[in-house]
Amino acid sequence: MMFQLTAVKERLLRENSRNSHSPGPELTSCSIISYMTKQSLPAVSPVTAATLDEFKSADQVVVVAYFDASDAKSNSTFGSLASTLRDSYLFGATNDVALATAEGVQQPAIVVYKQFDEGKDILNAPFDAESVEHFVKTSAVPLIGEVGPETYSTYMAVGVYDMRILDKKANQHI
Repeated sequence: MMFQLTAVKERLLRENSRNSHSPGPELTSCSIISYMTKQSLPAVSPVTAATLDEFKSADQVVVVAYFDASDAKSNSTFGSLASTLRDSYLFGATNDVALATAEGVQQPAIVVYKQFDEGKDILNAPFDAESVEHFVKTSAVPLIGEVGPETYSTYMAVGVYDMRILDKKANQHI
C-alpha cells in the first residue's frame, strides 16, 4: 500500500509542478483524499446557508470569509490567500448577512472552522494578507496535540509555544 500511495504523490507532483506541497508527510489515504478534495474545488468555494454545514465538515480545517460583495479589498486579499494556501485548507466565502448573523459573525470577518479545540476562531476586520495568513495557520493547529514526525513541522512553523507532558508509566511524550 505504501508503494501505491508514494506513486500517487509523485504523479500528482509531476502533473502539477506549481504545487510545492504534497498530500502530507504521513502519506495516508485520508491525507491524499483531503489533498485531492482541495485540488478539485475552486480556490474559494461559494457558501450558502444550505451548504455551510456540509462545507464545515468537508475537512479538518476550513476557512470561510463573510464579506459584503462590494468590499473589493477584503475579497481580493482573501482570494489571493486562498490561492496560496489551497493545498493546505479549504476556502469558502459568502456575502449573506443573515448567514453571518446566524453564525455569530459580524461582517467583514474570517472564520476558521475546525474539528478540534473550540470548533471555530473568528478574525474581524481590518485585514491584510500577512495577518490573515498568520491567523489561519495559527488557528489550524490544535492547542493540545501529540508531537511526532508527522506534526512537528506544523507546530514549529506557526511558532506556538511548546509544552510537553511526559507519561512516566507509558515512557513516552504526550
